Amino acid sequence: FVGISKKGLRDCLKRAAKRGTAALTHVKPQHIALPHSTLKTPEAFGAALGEAGFGGAVVVRRANHLARLVSSFENRLREWGVAKDDAGRNRSDVAKRALDFFADPIRTIEWEAAYLERGAAAAKAAGVSLTEEDF
Repeated sequence: FVGISKKGLRDCLKRAAKRGTAALTHVKPQHIALPHSTLKTPEAFGAALGEAGFGGAVVVRRANHLARLVSSFENRLREWGVAKDDAGRNRSDVAKRALDFFADPIRTIEWEAAYLERGAAAAKAAGVSLTEEDF
């Protein structure tokens, strides 16, 4: 993952224009906080959407945040090369990573929700039309 940048957003729009299609990108709150992202805050990301020329964005609020956390952890297991049915062999490593990952789920959920709201408000202020959905 290369991180989110103004250039990346502009390039996304250019590629879509060449193809004659809509420009789509999928960004989660935690993507903004990645070390390689140059847009380090939700406000910077929302403003960059408008500056790049995105006319609209879909804001998806996930009602079941705990399910999202579990799903993300399952994705991490795959990234770490640990299959679910292989977890017994690597139990201590998986257990340690699970404890780290789920150390403070309420704080994580609150952080993600706040980031989403801040980014949506910034995008709207930058002239991006928002469609809001629940998942």
